[in-house]
Amino acid sequence: MNSVWPSSEGTVDSFWQYEWHKHGTCMTTLEPECYDSATPYQGLVDYFTTAVEMHKQYPIYKALSRHGIVPGYSYPTAAVILSIQRELHALPILHCDDNGTLVETWLYFHVKGPIRHSQFYPMLPDNVGTCKETVYYPIKYQ
Repeated sequence: MNSVWPSSEGTVDSFWQYEWHKHGTCMTTLEPECYDSATPYQGLVDYFTTAVEMHKQYPIYKALSRHGIVPGYSYPTAAVILSIQRELHALPILHCDDNGTLVETWLYFHVKGPIRHSQFYPMLPDNVGTCKETVYYPIKYQ
């Protein structure tokens, strides 16, 4: 997970803990009967395994790179969105900080099937991003 989901600030342990508490705990409530006292941490394992698999299936960095969008430069926000949409067939939501630096890219999915063998289908987002007309794509991990 260090190579596919590093923290851009702070320690990876605190970052992953935050992600688990924000998103992962929802997975265990979708089908609580899948998790019993014999496997107390299986929900955690399933969440992070699924997150890494989604990262592989929806390679945002590669999608942007194939369209000439590389870290360290500014781009029209519409071009970034369109590049991801064309490559991954999913409409992204981009979130920027107050300086216009890209900090998060969200994709939305319908989930079908049991948690451990779910199928994910891209869906339209339910909100808009926070980036203005131009977005700075930072060099995050060196």
